[in-house]
Amino acid sequence: AVVANLVASLRAQGDGGLDHSALLRGVERLSGLPVQS
Repeated sequence: AVVANLVASLRAQGDGGLDHSALLRGVERLSGLPVQS
């Protein structure tokens, strides 16, 4: 359910066409912190 909500949020923000990297982008937005590589 959590991932489904995250995907729905990503689609609403225009990121629905991305691959799994969109999930990381969504988590970054929610946390307010960029993921460092």
